[in-house]
Amino acid sequence: MPIFSIRSLSSKILLVLLAFAASLTAVHLFLSSRVEVVDNTLTSTLNVSKNSVSVLKINKEIVELQRDISVFSSSGSPAIYEKVMSNHAQITIKLTEIQAKVQSEEEKRLIDFLLEIVNRYGSNLSVLMQRYQERKHLLETQLPEVFTEAETYLRPQLADDDISQKKITIYQILDLWMTLYRDANLYLTQKDYKKKKSVFDGLAEIERRLLISQELGDENVTKLQALAHRFRDVFNSSIQANRNYLALVNVVMAGDAVEFSNLVDKLRADSLTKLDNIRNTAEAKILEFDRIVKSAMAVGILFLVFFVLFFHFHIIRSIKRLTKNFQHCIEGDLSDEIKDLDRKDEIGTLANAANQFKLLSEALIEAKRVAEHTSKIKSDFLANMSHEIRTPMNGILGMVRQLRNTGLNKNQMDMLELVDSSGKSLLVILNDILDLSKIEAGKIELESQPFEIEKLLYELEQTGKTLNKSSSAELTIMNTVPANLRVFDGDVIRLKQVLLNLLSNAIKFTEQGTVKLRVDLQKQGASNATLKFSVSDTGIGIPRDRIEKLFEAFSQADTSITRRFGGTGLGLTISNKLLDLMDSKLEVESRVGEGSTFSFTITLPVSKGVDKKEAPKCQKLSRAVTENIEVLLVEDNKVNQIVTKSMLKDLGLVNITLAENGLEAVQLCEERDFALILMDMQMPKMDGPTAAQHIRKLRNYPDIPIIALTANVLEQDKKRCFEVGMNAFISKPIDYQAFVEAISRAIEKPGVTHSPSQSGSA
Repeated sequence: MPIFSIRSLSSKILLVLLAFAASLTAVHLFLSSRVEVVDNTLTSTLNVSKNSVSVLKINKEIVELQRDISVFSSSGSPAIYEKVMSNHAQITIKLTEIQAKVQSEEEKRLIDFLLEIVNRYGSNLSVLMQRYQERKHLLETQLPEVFTEAETYLRPQLADDDISQKKITIYQILDLWMTLYRDANLYLTQKDYKKKKSVFDGLAEIERRLLISQELGDENVTKLQALAHRFRDVFNSSIQANRNYLALVNVVMAGDAVEFSNLVDKLRADSLTKLDNIRNTAEAKILEFDRIVKSAMAVGILFLVFFVLFFHFHIIRSIKRLTKNFQHCIEGDLSDEIKDLDRKDEIGTLANAANQFKLLSEALIEAKRVAEHTSKIKSDFLANMSHEIRTPMNGILGMVRQLRNTGLNKNQMDMLELVDSSGKSLLVILNDILDLSKIEAGKIELESQPFEIEKLLYELEQTGKTLNKSSSAELTIMNTVPANLRVFDGDVIRLKQVLLNLLSNAIKFTEQGTVKLRVDLQKQGASNATLKFSVSDTGIGIPRDRIEKLFEAFSQADTSITRRFGGTGLGLTISNKLLDLMDSKLEVESRVGEGSTFSFTITLPVSKGVDKKEAPKCQKLSRAVTENIEVLLVEDNKVNQIVTKSMLKDLGLVNITLAENGLEAVQLCEERDFALILMDMQMPKMDGPTAAQHIRKLRNYPDIPIIALTANVLEQDKKRCFEVGMNAFISKPIDYQAFVEAISRAIEKPGVTHSPSQSGSA
């Protein structure tokens, strides 16, 4: 930095101005110190911005890493796997370098968390190839070996030209072997889920034929039965290997990637806050410069016009320009040109710092845009994942309902209930992930409608009894709210969701003892009341140092709990976030070995009453109502066609016409009259909402009921359905009772639009 020269003034300033020269020197020194402060501030800004940009780039690399893993899952290429391992190593190195640079304790903590996730991700990568090879060995070696052995054993017995019953039977058994081997490959490699049943049916048919075919001889029967049992064992092992591999890739590692993105978002928010503080400090310092320099100018004008002009043109104007540049940068306007970059004094340093600040701001804005784009990709992925899981899940749960009515024996019914329970458990996990995503994206809006406390507690009690079947704990419900305050306005669905999560946890972690749900009136106002809900148990309890981690997504008090009791660890996270939307907070009291109590208080408006709506009195409609009703079912999925048609027939609706896409549905409506239309959303050629728009324009269809049956469950999907004129919305997997209610309303009051809460749960 240039030093103020007294010599340059000595020839121009009289001795009487020495005092003024000293004061100017003091002002200069003061300004120099402030410039250094600003320079340090801008250096801090540069470091924070660089770290933020680096972490955002790493987040993008994590997304690309997950994409490469998906490619490896399809190809099994060693080169792809080596690329994944190399990229993971680079990410680890970059994070370690950032960890060494950060100074803030909060940033260090977040970087430590990110590094922990990346290390965990690396541990899973080391398991990935092993599980892939196990799966490959079963599918490409063991399964073909069993089939080849069976084929090699059977074909020599067909060598002679004689036609005998034994030879015919061997031909039939060989054909069954080839069919079930083909079906096994289709199921395991092409995800043709219908073929799994075909494989087991084929094995059963082979065993049946072996038992009744006496002409084969005991030796052949024994050999072929052993081969069939080996094939069944290898096929079951292949299914399990497939599940283990997909769970690692699509659940564990994808969950780590999502958690990494969430932590990056928090780090970015912290960095933006710190940058804002630094900007405010820089602006304050610059304004301070302005005041000091103006004061110096005022004094200088009294003595010498030259100094006034010097300071005005050489310092003040440049500082004002830089102040304007900084102000515009703070306001987000980065179009200003930074001047004085070639100066070698403090102004040049400040100008270069302002230029660097501008460049970093541009980089930060671009990084923010990329992060928002990545967030949108994540949301689109979750929506697509939900659709792709819900579609086959509708087939599974629908077929389970149909199978219940086919006269199964007790053993078969028990197995069917296990399938139903597993499917519903998967649906709960999927809904938890979607709820968390919607809450974090700010896409959940609370509703307000009248509800009765007693009815809510009754429903919770019935659900709790169902959950409590596998436990010996005693469930009790206690309600001390006065009878005149039993009806309130609020979002009963979300309130019930919170309480169900708490009850489910309490029952799950209480093998014996009691689980109690209690509701108390804490405060009563003129038009509202404050209620306290508490769920207590005598279960395993929670260590004090683990309580604060309970509300973090995908976490539980102890990782062994996940293995022992199951669950995603999202229930308490979702409950706490929902309560936050209700201006409440979840409180926890717990002692290890004695139990836990979860409680929250919520203030609700007292309602004037509940709108009593009659539910359908029976699941079947009268023949007089249904026998002449023509139904158009628009659905492209074969399994869902079967499930929906069977549900319609259960209701007595047998005149069903099928369309496999929206375009075909529009053409059918132009040719015929239908009294009811069930419409899928996502279909080839033309989607459901577009088809509904076209149908509503037809002369005979302005008021014909159109009910959406779809695996798309986001709020924008519901909104779009109602905007194009659909009357009701039912999500997949289809809830049978909601289906009955929607069909009943559509037939009784055609043309009336029903909200999602009336027509089915999202």
